[in-house]
Amino acid sequence: MRPFNEIVHDEIIQLNERWRRIERLLKKAERVQDSVAIAAINELRYAGRQLFVVSSYFTATAAMAPAQKRSIQRRLVIADQYLKNAEHDIVDALVKYFLKVTSEADQRIGRARITEYFIEYPLFCKDIVACYDLIEETRADETKRFVNYETIYGTYFDLLVNRYRNFLEAEVSARFQQETIKFERDSAQYALHEAELEKERLDTKRREAEDRNDRLSIINTRMAVFGVFTGIATIISIALAVYIWRHTPAEICVAPASLVDLILCRF
Repeated sequence: MRPFNEIVHDEIIQLNERWRRIERLLKKAERVQDSVAIAAINELRYAGRQLFVVSSYFTATAAMAPAQKRSIQRRLVIADQYLKNAEHDIVDALVKYFLKVTSEADQRIGRARITEYFIEYPLFCKDIVACYDLIEETRADETKRFVNYETIYGTYFDLLVNRYRNFLEAEVSARFQQETIKFERDSAQYALHEAELEKERLDTKRREAEDRNDRLSIINTRMAVFGVFTGIATIISIALAVYIWRHTPAEICVAPASLVDLILCRF
């Protein structure tokens, strides 16, 4: 049977290797989104505390009491669990983030339009769903936890991170195209709206001109009728005056001298 100190020494080395592996995963995850690493960083901090306590009273050669051995074994188990939690937190947060951003992009822009700029986008989405299904499977069956997460690390993790960069570039290009089309459509609608307003303005001016002409026409018609009646009245008046003048006795037309003098004197 191997000495306890050697077993512990080997376990510490393995945990350190896993720690470095998790750090590499964290760096990759942080390039995607800083917030996805927060939970994993906390788990690493808890694991580091346990390893620090172990290293504080562990030596490779000194004999230890049974209580110390049990404490070391318990803390190594706890550290191992924290490291597992850190690994799983990274994957869980990253997969959920990928699901969120791709779902939002599909709704805002459309999968077909993004695929125009990133031909592997459907595969990217498919792999995200595959990882999500593997994670959900571990919720129902704890025995598949190790195998499923190792499958994600070995098959999907780097692929998803690398494709995410392509997805971001495609999303920007697709959004630019979408905004360009929207701008052109809005510009065309604005031009059409302005043309309709201009047509309405011209129609309004035309109607106002027609109304003004109608009013002038009515006025002119009334003036013409008035002129006709005035002319007729004038003709009748002249004719009547001539008639009266011709048929009036001569003695009526001559005024008395005294009356003429009276008028002249007053005026």
